[in-house]
Amino acid sequence: MISNNVVPLRFLIILLLTFITLSQVAFTQVDTPESPKVAEGKYDKIYPSSENIFRVKKDGLYGYVDAAGAELVAPYYDKASDFHEGYAAVGKDGNFGFINPTGRVIIPLTYQRTWSFSEGVAIVKREGRYGYIDQQGQEVIPLIYGHAQSASEGMVLVHKNGRFGYLDKFGEQMTDFVYEEAWPFFKQKAWVKQDGRWFYINKRGGCIEDCPE
Repeated sequence: MISNNVVPLRFLIILLLTFITLSQVAFTQVDTPESPKVAEGKYDKIYPSSENIFRVKKDGLYGYVDAAGAELVAPYYDKASDFHEGYAAVGKDGNFGFINPTGRVIIPLTYQRTWSFSEGVAIVKREGRYGYIDQQGQEVIPLIYGHAQSASEGMVLVHKNGRFGYLDKFGEQMTDFVYEEAWPFFKQKAWVKQDGRWFYINKRGGCIEDCPE
């Protein structure tokens, strides 16, 4: 019999699948055979793409080309992400915001850090605190949290006053902030730790599996 304090194998499998599904590292650096051949030699590096717009690097700066190799954004930014949901997170001189595929700045570079959009919202950071904006740049969840995870199944996981809790992606609090550790929602449930015990909850914070006695 497995103790409730020991992470079961099935959770490790779910965690791996969650990581694969939600992984959206903002500044990945991996070569790709699908890079537009016509652009090879013009840039120091060409990165993979999920939306047929390729991030390129030249002399330490980032820009973008299309699938035919035509330059959409000349190398200019110090940091740049892949496009997700039609937007790319970019940084210049320590300030971050978002551009569209034409290179137009849609959300001004006023943040300490930005992360890619997921389900229509993106994590942003300012003065060491995290919150979320929508694709119009409106702060839908205030920048008051000490930690934040990308939206998953309409929910976001945030950290406040030493504990984790869940909001919906519009900012409504869905659970109390009572969890010592927690993971994003996957297949309509989340794995949380409270009072030293791990169990699954639904989107209202009710225990649905491995409940403490």
